[in-house]
Amino acid sequence: MSDRLAPRLSSRLREIVTENVGLKAVSMVISLALFGVVRGSGNVQRSVDVPVTYVLPTGEPGNAVVLSALPEKVRVTLRGPPSVLSTLRPEELGAMQLDLRESKPRQVRLRPEALSMPAGTSLVSLTPDVVPLQWDQIIERSLPVRATVVGALPARARVERVEADPANVRVRGPALYVEPMVAVHTEPLDATGLPAGRYERRVPLESLRAAVQYETAQGVRVSFQIVLPVYERRFEHLPVTVIGARALPRPATVSVVVRGDPAVVDHLRPDDVVAVVDLAPLLPLRGATAARVDVRPLPEGATVGATEPAEVLVVPTR
Repeated sequence: MSDRLAPRLSSRLREIVTENVGLKAVSMVISLALFGVVRGSGNVQRSVDVPVTYVLPTGEPGNAVVLSALPEKVRVTLRGPPSVLSTLRPEELGAMQLDLRESKPRQVRLRPEALSMPAGTSLVSLTPDVVPLQWDQIIERSLPVRATVVGALPARARVERVEADPANVRVRGPALYVEPMVAVHTEPLDATGLPAGRYERRVPLESLRAAVQYETAQGVRVSFQIVLPVYERRFEHLPVTVIGARALPRPATVSVVVRGDPAVVDHLRPDDVVAVVDLAPLLPLRGATAARVDVRPLPEGATVGATEPAEVLVVPTR
């Protein structure tokens, strides 16, 4: 009986294998795909930042310089097992280094091959993956220094003779920034509360773009003078008063020029300006003698600019 059953089983097996071959093939593909999905469902994604370093041309005149902002970090997104990515430290991936000394490309693409990715992980993305580059040439120029003095000064006072030492400094940087410059300015120098007089201060130069440098980082020495306005008023035909002995002055009157604060000088009256000749140092008089004409002390803010004539002839009398 077994001899009769064997052919039947063999025939039935052939029917099972060959029946609906196409449908069975599609089912196999779907099964494999589902297996892959289920197997990969345990993977996760994680993003970390890794540093980007650059090797650039030296900052010498004539060399190229990068004007565009260079990203210091790039975000790396990885996919892999949670057990691997959960303990991943950014420094394990290393750093990306770009050598830009030999060429001046308009852009450079970041390559994931520079990273040390853990086994079992794959790269999803780099952000950014391309760095645009703008280049220029380094130039050097000597420019004059302009100092600025600010602040509240005494009434009617003004700043004069502002000078910088050195008067010129050399500036180095991209031609785009350095070429249009006409001068180098100091930081504002505050003179608030300073009375009239001459001053000297060391002042830093104004801050420039990061790509532009001064030949000196010590600043410059700035000297300046605070002066009050000088107002002159002339008093004519002032009588000469003789003291110390009896004598007559020749001429009997003089002119006096008074200089000083307008608020003081304008309020002076002729009686406030007294011209005197003191004969005590010249005694005894031996005939007509030349004597200097002095003016008695004036109010604060006013000084004698000139006396005309500066001397008179005094003739003794009895």
